[in-house]
Amino acid sequence: MTDPNRGESSVTSNCADFFQSEDVNATHSERLTAGSYGLTLVRATKGAGEGYVEEMAQFTINACMFGTCELVLDLGDGPRIHRNVPPQTINILPPHTGADFTAHSATTTLTAAFALHKFQPLLDRYNLGDTTIGQFYGRAARSPQAIQLLQKIWRLAMAEDPSHTILVDATTLQLLALLSGDQDLSPIGSALPEDTRIARTIDYIEAHLGDALTVAEIASVACLSPGHFSRSFKATTGEPVWAYVQRRRCERSRELLLTTSLPIAEVAYHCGFANQSHLTACFKQQFGLTPGAMRREALS
Repeated sequence: MTDPNRGESSVTSNCADFFQSEDVNATHSERLTAGSYGLTLVRATKGAGEGYVEEMAQFTINACMFGTCELVLDLGDGPRIHRNVPPQTINILPPHTGADFTAHSATTTLTAAFALHKFQPLLDRYNLGDTTIGQFYGRAARSPQAIQLLQKIWRLAMAEDPSHTILVDATTLQLLALLSGDQDLSPIGSALPEDTRIARTIDYIEAHLGDALTVAEIASVACLSPGHFSRSFKATTGEPVWAYVQRRRCERSRELLLTTSLPIAEVAYHCGFANQSHLTACFKQQFGLTPGAMRREALS
C-alpha cells in the first residue's frame, strides 16, 4: 500500500514530480501512497505567506486542517477569491488546475491526489458520472466529515500494513459517497465578487452570522446607503442580501447540528436566530426538514 521508503512516492507522474519539488520541500511535508485507487497523500505545514499549488494531472482534494488562508482558484473562467478560508475546509481541483493561496498563519494541509485512470472506472461503476465531483470544482466547502475520512486514510497509510489496503479503499468509497451529494457539504459561500465593496460585506456577514445583523449595518461596511447597497448586492451576487444571510445561517446551523451535540436552542443562538422556533421555520423552508428531523436522520 505504501512504499517501504515512505516519503519516496511510487507514483510516476507530474504529481509525484511536484511533490518532490523545491517549493513543497521548503515546507515540512510527508508523502505517502495508499490503496488500489492510486492515492498520493501529502501532509504539509507551511508558515504564513504566499504559496502556489502547481497544476497536476491528478484530480485533487485539498483539506485545510489548521490555520486560515486566502485561496484563489481559476478554472479558466477567471479567478475566484475565497477570503478567510477557515480550518476544516476542503477545496477540489480538476486535473491541470493550479491555485494561489496566502496563509495568514502557520497552516497544515492534507492533500489527496487520485490517479484518474483508476478513479474514473469507480465513478462509472456506481453510475455517478463526471458531474459528481465536478459540481464542487472551484468551491471552498466546510466539511468536517470529509476531513475525518481523509485523516483516517492518512492514519491507515502511515501504518504501512498491506492488509489495510481494503480499509483505505472502503474509506475512499465513503469519501466519494459524501462528495456525491452536495447537501452534505456546507459551502462557505460563492467566490467573492470583483466589487470589493460587496466582497467586504460578504466577509463581514460570514464573520458575524451569530450577531443580530441589519441591512443598514451591513451596508455601512460597504459605505453605501441601505437602498443602494441592497440593489448592488443583488445585482452582484444574484441573491437579495437578507436571503443570503438567512441561507448562510441555515447552512451554519446544519453544520453544527451534524457535527456537535449542542441543543437546538443553542444552535439557534450561535447562528443568529431569535429563538429555536425562528431557526425551525427558516431551516424547514431551506432544507424541507426541521433541525431535529435532520439530526435524527443523520444519526439513524
